[in-house]
Parts: sequence; C-alpha cells; structure tokens
Amino acid sequence: IGVNIGEISPPLARYLKLPKNTRGVIITEAFEGAPAAKAGLQVYDVIMEINGKRTLDGGQLIGTVSAFAPGTVINVKVLRAGKEKDVKVTVGKRPTRDAMLSQGPGKQNPKGKAAKPAVNVGMVVDEIDPEMRQELGLPKALQGVVISRVSPGGPAEEAGFERGDVIVEVDQKPTPNVRAFNGVFKENRTYLLRFRRGDGLAITSLDLSKKAPPADEADEE
Repeated sequence: IGVNIGEISPPLARYLKLPKNTRGVIITEAFEGAPAAKAGLQVYDVIMEINGKRTLDGGQLIGTVSAFAPGTVINVKVLRAGKEKDVKVTVGKRPTRDAMLSQGPGKQNPKGKAAKPAVNVGMVVDEIDPEMRQELGLPKALQGVVISRVSPGGPAEEAGFERGDVIVEVDQKPTPNVRAFNGVFKENRTYLLRFRRGDGLAITSLDLSKKAPPADEADEE
C-alpha cells in the first residue's frame, strides 16, 4: 500500500498520548502517489486493523496486506489524533526499491546555521551538501540535517541515533537546515524525531529530561 512503518515503543506512545494498551504500527512514511497516500493515510497514523484483523507488528501487517491481490479494496482502521478512523485503501503493486528511494519529504530550503541548541541534545548536525547527498545515497527530494557526531553517553546515543542519520522533523516540524533544527530545542523535555536511516524513515523519541553529561568541545561548534 506504499508505506514504511515502525513499532510503537513505550516512550513514543507516551509522547503521542496514545490510549493505554494501544496496539498497532505507526506510519513513518507514506509514498507520494501510492495507494495509502491517495486514500488519505498520513505519517504518524497508527494502523490498528486491516479488514478487522489486528496489526500487532510490522511483520503481521506485511503478511496481511500481501495476501490481497492488487486492486482489492481493504479497510484500514487507524488511530489519528486520539480518534479511530476507517480508511478504504486499494491495494497496489509493491513499488520497486528505486521508486521508493527517489522520494523524500520536504522541498528545497535555504541553508542557515544558528547558535547551538539551548539544551544539550548529545549530537552535532550538519547541512546536506551535494557531495554528502551522493556519498550517503540520499534522494534529491530529501531535506533535513545529517548527524556528524554523537556524543558518547549522551541522550542521542541513548535514543539509538548514529552518525549518518538524517533528521527530517522534530516534533512534526520540518528541519531542512541546521538553523531550524537548533531552534527547536529550547528546554529539557522529550522530543519526537523523524529520521532517515538506510532506505527508510523511522520515528523515535529523544528524552532530554534526564541529566546528560556536559557537552564536549565538538558539541559546542
């Protein structure tokens, strides 16, 4: 149906204020022109059921959808902003890897650096220049900032971030450049980050409420 999905961790469920015991998978990417996007499914929707069958994890969702022939209309129950919604989706052919890689969120935005974040996020990010885009194999349409360094023992490392991850959103707001990224972090709390690693997008939380080790010189840049 043209989506990338992720598991719902307890911190992510708390951040999104999902009802207790919510089970399902979260949409991390909806490919433009694919059945899901055409039907109105959105990033951050939680897929709970397909034709009445619960989708407890990614493997179960893939197995369920794969059983339907292209052209079949299925009912997808999602949780969006705290409300359940039924969406009719017409199953299509699975897109090729090249077709998926050619897409990415966001539009071209002017570069702009700003002072470091007001709080220690435990990582350093850089703009994506043409050479870096080619080196990382990023789609031309993908806009974001790339992690150039993760501080050992810091909140970013604890959240699982790695050098080379491309952050495209923080708290559901695009981060097309370093200025936009740095400007979001103003207080020690939990943030929601959407990022690209490898061929797909993922969503996770970054908890800055814990006392982090002091930023080193690299983080001061």
